[in-house]
Amino acid sequence: MSGRYLNVTDQNVAILSKYKVIVFDCDGVVWIHEDPIPGSTTAIRDLKKSGKKTHFVTNLSASKRTDLQKKFIRLGYDVAVDEISTSASTTASVMIKDGFKGKMAYIVGEKGLAAELEAVGIKTCGHDHDSNLPKVNHHEFLQEKMSPETVDAVVVGMDWGASYRKVAKAAIYVQKGAKFYATNSDKSSPTSSGLALPAAGSLSTIPISIISRTEPILVGKPTPQILLDIMSSHNYQPSTVLMVGDRLDTDILFGISAGVDTLLVLSGNTTSQQVRETPVDKQPTYVADSIDIFNKMMRGSVVGSKL
Repeated sequence: MSGRYLNVTDQNVAILSKYKVIVFDCDGVVWIHEDPIPGSTTAIRDLKKSGKKTHFVTNLSASKRTDLQKKFIRLGYDVAVDEISTSASTTASVMIKDGFKGKMAYIVGEKGLAAELEAVGIKTCGHDHDSNLPKVNHHEFLQEKMSPETVDAVVVGMDWGASYRKVAKAAIYVQKGAKFYATNSDKSSPTSSGLALPAAGSLSTIPISIISRTEPILVGKPTPQILLDIMSSHNYQPSTVLMVGDRLDTDILFGISAGVDTLLVLSGNTTSQQVRETPVDKQPTYVADSIDIFNKMMRGSVVGSKL
């Protein structure tokens, strides 16, 4: 494989000193569903103790960052809310910069997405009321009065209750001029059985885009917006940041697009064979079995040294 495979050598231990900031994807890197990756709790704890800044990013939009923090704590990680960035929280940040404070957004998504927008002063509708209405067909929908009649933006994330009414309303709002944001473009979600399930892209984003003939403003991985937002907020230089992920098509491309070095771990969705088959320009900088490599590299360094 083209990405440099990391093991414990003096040269590889020295690599760690290059980076002041380590950004982790979550599922497949820190944990798998409800199970911590072996060695991950100590790796993150000791990276922090050594002076590294840590951040955690996810394309998930259904949960609030405070809910994700509770999961971190439950699984044994000491992580603060401001270390967590989701596609929902970054969408809220982008929309504020675009002037949507105090304006109305129609949500095709869960309460967590609406909560992140409301936390920064963006009004929301749709996620609660329209989720509880009975299903309609084409003709019944046309007889309904649009409520509200217009909105300023449509924001799409994972919606477990996605329906004809929600997709139709969102598409109409966009056709009427509402700005169209999507938390991510994920078409499918992998499962432990190897079978794929629908994700936000296939359920809502793509249909709304096709119907309205409008491309959304994408915020989540692999677009670099989340990472650019982190670096801008904390004045990090790209050369000091290492992005750690388990997927070539999202995490690694995300890091490359933001101009930072990347570490692919094989603890999640990618095999070494897939790395070898990836074009050179989309290869990770480094490859390791899991983030337990940080434990091995830190033990390989001089005790008490600043990594």
